[in-house]
Amino acid sequence: NQRVPMNSLQCAARVYELLDILLRNPPAIAKKYRRLQPAIAHIEKHPTVDANVAFYANLCGMSTSGFRRSFREYVGVSPIEYRNDLRLRYAKMLLISGEYSAEEAAHQSGFNNISFFYRLFRRKFGTSPGKF
Repeated sequence: NQRVPMNSLQCAARVYELLDILLRNPPAIAKKYRRLQPAIAHIEKHPTVDANVAFYANLCGMSTSGFRRSFREYVGVSPIEYRNDLRLRYAKMLLISGEYSAEEAAHQSGFNNISFFYRLFRRKFGTSPGKF
């Protein structure tokens, strides 16, 4: 039974079909991770807010250590790494717009330490923010 390779149009159609299935039937969140939703929602809605892990744990009614452990298990990174990733993607969008300098984009996206921003940006995107 040999498979015939799909052309790009067939491949795209298959991807959209799978996305449609996922959107109509979202995967269930395991019960132990449902408690994380208030923190995840807060981080996604307010990524520029400098809240600490204890604040997020409190939103979820969890201990700080339990929250950190569950968050890392569920998301794959720490809460602060997750927030920084959102900030970096936002800063990248600001830089691509051409309306912001690297320093302005850093501040607008919630980074107060410019050297830290440059270091994280280079690590994530493989180039300095000034190149955008």
